[in-house]
Amino acid sequence: MDPRPSQDVRESLRLDRSVEAPRQARMGLEGLRERVPADLFEDVRLLVSELVTNSVLHGGADQRSWVEVNYELIGGALRVEVADPGPGFSATASHVPGSDDVSGRGLYIVRTIADRWGVDGLGVTRVWFEFDVPELFVRSASRV
Repeated sequence: MDPRPSQDVRESLRLDRSVEAPRQARMGLEGLRERVPADLFEDVRLLVSELVTNSVLHGGADQRSWVEVNYELIGGALRVEVADPGPGFSATASHVPGSDDVSGRGLYIVRTIADRWGVDGLGVTRVWFEFDVPELFVRSASRV
C-alpha cells in the first residue's frame, strides 16, 4: 500500500432526528473509508453513532427536528461535528459510567477514544471530536 498525498475532504449530512439517524450517519461516512487507516475509520463510525444517538435521545422536545453531521479531513487532521437544536450541556462533566449502568457511556467513549473533543453551543448544540491522522497514513480516494 503506497500512501499518496490526500485531497481535503468535507462532507455534511442533515438527517431527520429518528431511530434511523445513527445508521444513516454511519453510511454517510463512507467517503472517509479509503482516506484513513481502517482502525481509525471504525473509531469514527463508533463515535458518530454514539453522538447521533445522543442527539436523537436528548436533542430537544421536537421529535421531528434534525441532526447534522459534518466532517472534514484536512492534511493530517480529521474533525467531526454532530449538531442538533437541543438545549446543550457542559463538556466539563466527567461522568464515568459504572459497570452496572445501562446507559451514559456515549460521551465517555468519545472522551476516551478521540484525541480532542468538546461542545459548542450558541443556539445549536455542536459536539465535536478530532483525530490526528499522520500524513503518511492518509490514503487517496482514487486508490481502491
